Amino acid sequence: MKIKDIAERIEKIVPLKLAQDWDNVGLLIGDVQKKVKNILLTIDVTGEVVAEAQKLKTDLIVSYHPVIWDGLKKITSDGPSSTAYELIRRGIAVFSIHTALDAVTGGVNDGLAEIVGIEDGKPIGDYVDNPAGDNYKLVVFVPVESLANVSNAVFAAGAGAMGNYSNCGFSADGMGTFLPLEGSKSAIGKKGKLEKVLELRFETIVPAEKLDAVVTAMKNAHPYEMPAFDIIKLYNSQNKFGLGRIGKLAKPLRIEQII
Repeated sequence: MKIKDIAERIEKIVPLKLAQDWDNVGLLIGDVQKKVKNILLTIDVTGEVVAEAQKLKTDLIVSYHPVIWDGLKKITSDGPSSTAYELIRRGIAVFSIHTALDAVTGGVNDGLAEIVGIEDGKPIGDYVDNPAGDNYKLVVFVPVESLANVSNAVFAAGAGAMGNYSNCGFSADGMGTFLPLEGSKSAIGKKGKLEKVLELRFETIVPAEKLDAVVTAMKNAHPYEMPAFDIIKLYNSQNKFGLGRIGKLAKPLRIEQII
């Protein structure tokens, strides 16, 4: 497995867009094409950690704190850049996650809140945009016998995901009407004759970044030359992401018990 593959998997768990603007996350040292056999996890990347990584034949270090905070004007074997120098010299890559891991659902802040006994904790501040972006509803009208093909195509293209569920959709039947005109290539009916077809109204949720791919997949799978469909932007009711947590304690505690 290459570093770029591992980075993609990490980002599915901890989206780097959740990090603060002042933070420095992601692949900070290394080659995305390098193959990885051994990974070391750490809070900070220190000289001692680098020595341990070398001893363990580590290819990639995944750290909480960034190994590089600010812009470096030089990288030498001594001074503040010595750790970065050793990592580069030994060919050890570093991927840092810091405030992205703080903010993500189930991350550091949620974990600390759970330890203290906070229920339904909410971020205190330093809010960031939801990395998933906006969601849309796709509504398409499909002949009954074509529902499986169309729904499977849009699900495969990225539609229908809600939390820990996939292939989420809804359908209801109705009567579709259309009149094929000159130049049309209708899959059903004849030119000049009003057609009535039992159809299903199928709808599902689509994230913004998957919208074009889902619509293309729907059109390719749909039997009609001109499928009727709607795209509706949904109200963003998703949870806020940010740092810290505030909420009610499951049971009253004294300060010394919390500390």
